[in-house]
Amino acid sequence: MTRSILDELSSQRGDRTEDSNCKVVLRVLEEPHLLVEIAGGLTGESAALAGDCAEVLTKVPEERPTWIASYAAVLAAVHQYTLQYLESLTVDDTEKVITVPWGETIPLPWIIRHVVEHEIHHRGELSLILGMFGREGLDV
Repeated sequence: MTRSILDELSSQRGDRTEDSNCKVVLRVLEEPHLLVEIAGGLTGESAALAGDCAEVLTKVPEERPTWIASYAAVLAAVHQYTLQYLESLTVDDTEKVITVPWGETIPLPWIIRHVVEHEIHHRGELSLILGMFGREGLDV
């Protein structure tokens, strides 16, 4: 049975660093057909898996920017879902603590701040890449 590329991502391996995701990026650069499976992981039930897939889809264009263009609509849909989730939060949600896949508990406000920081970082990377192609960058 063939192993899914998704099984190699950080959240699926219990890796608390981005090392596994970076290895997946290298594999995708060698086997571009794997992007289809990575993009499919964006729309699943697992937020951690979707985050890993989004990270791969923002790192691949550092080497091969044109490979990602066809996935822009999926990334935009995930972004819209994220905005809807953030808008649905209440003051009571600031007290929530989330147990992450490796068993650690983390306050929801810290997770949200980290995700927003991470998105800003990748939007900056994408803006740089767009600029290299003479296109206008993203509003970060």
